[in-house]
Amino acid sequence: MATKTETKDQTITWEIIFKLFFIGFLSAGFTAAVAVPVTIKIVHSSSTTITSTTTLSTVTTVTTSTSTSVTTTTTITTTTTTTTSAICTYPCRCTGISSYTLWQILTNDTISMTVDTSSCNFYQTPTYFTSLFGTSSHWTMIGYNAIYSPANSSFTVHLRYIGSLSSSTLLTYASNYLWNVHWFGTYS
Repeated sequence: MATKTETKDQTITWEIIFKLFFIGFLSAGFTAAVAVPVTIKIVHSSSTTITSTTTLSTVTTVTTSTSTSVTTTTTITTTTTTTTSAICTYPCRCTGISSYTLWQILTNDTISMTVDTSSCNFYQTPTYFTSLFGTSSHWTMIGYNAIYSPANSSFTVHLRYIGSLSSSTLLTYASNYLWNVHWFGTYS
């Protein structure tokens, strides 16, 4: 602690905050973190020395919890949305979202989706662009932006994992993580 020379009536107040963190599990509970502010006031004068002593105490909280199992059923409805026009005029554009429910097993490590674009009324085969959308893990997939069998009324995409996953696992992920294909078709 630093020593400072003061005149008779001047005082110094130092505020020290001790933060004690005791985090650990005790059988069926936990220890709570405790923060205790402590103020020490030292008054300097020519003939008097005052020292304050503070005693710290630790509070321990033990919590016992009981777990209850709850079964929740969630129903998810996905709607395929397509922007349509009666006759596609130049420049012709159409967009849509194809549901994760359309994925099918193609090989032992690949799933496939045929996207229906017939409602766009393309009279020639457009250039298609795709994006994979989902709630998780879709960033680790490859191939979904490679267009196979493009036609004016449909196209196909294939999906693989960047590492090694079986097609049945991919199909489960596609369903659990809602891997929809967002697409765009255009020609001019």
